[in-house]
Amino acid sequence: MSQLNIQAVINDDGSVSISWSPIPKTVKYDVRMYSDKIWVFSEKNFTATSYRTAKNLEAGQVYYITVTSVAANNSSLASEKKTLIFPSDFYTSRPVGVPQNVKAKAMVSAIEISFDAVQYARSYDILFDNTVYNTTGTTKLFTGLPSKSNHT
Repeated sequence: MSQLNIQAVINDDGSVSISWSPIPKTVKYDVRMYSDKIWVFSEKNFTATSYRTAKNLEAGQVYYITVTSVAANNSSLASEKKTLIFPSDFYTSRPVGVPQNVKAKAMVSAIEISFDAVQYARSYDILFDNTVYNTTGTTKLFTGLPSKSNHT
């Protein structure tokens, strides 16, 4: 007897890619993913052998996945329940990228540094005139600077 062999991988964006082996004479698959708290999805009449969930699934949950192969004569083959443990620190332990679109706006006695937010970043370090400043926002204003002065 054929096996569905469910595979599930957590993607960097917090979605889950699910795939399974094709079963001969299958006309549709019924695919479900759920936890003790919520239904993530329940898809009937699915014809592909892979599915990607929505992004940003809740971390710290145990998810269950089942796939049922249904033939034209309505006979079916159900998978065993696949358990997927979504780590509770998934989003907080992700490596973060480097801010993009960094801009410095000069004013008479101030400089405003701004940049795009980085996914999963909780704060940013800005090196200004050999001093590191920590901020949780994407804009930092340095004031009280001498007029027409240079800064790094």
